[in-house]
Amino acid sequence: MIEVESKFKISGDITQSDLLTILKEQLIAPILSKHQIDTVFLLPEQVDAPIMPGSKIMRVRDVLNPETGELQQSLMTLKVEGQTKLVSDEYEFAVDDGNAARQMLTALGWQKVVTVDKIRLESKT
Repeated sequence: MIEVESKFKISGDITQSDLLTILKEQLIAPILSKHQIDTVFLLPEQVDAPIMPGSKIMRVRDVLNPETGELQQSLMTLKVEGQTKLVSDEYEFAVDDGNAARQMLTALGWQKVVTVDKIRLESKT
């Protein structure tokens, strides 16, 4: 499957709400909100280097119910950077225990570089 993700940089003269109003006209499914907490890991030799084609990035993602905060699913993803910035191969699978996955990556020598807590809006065009 090939997935295309759209990202929008919002300028000072338009709000997120304005952009969503414009985009809703093009959507064929309702907008769903997801609360995601991503923990990103790099190999030690990559931590202080720029991300290059072929770089490997591991991510453990916890998906939470945006209303209750209850954990719904944990995913582990290996991203291999492609030749251009927004292209990468991803290998993703569900894990039973996100904490154990993070501990395993640390034990294998991967270094945690950032944790990102975000709300993601998803739909289909």
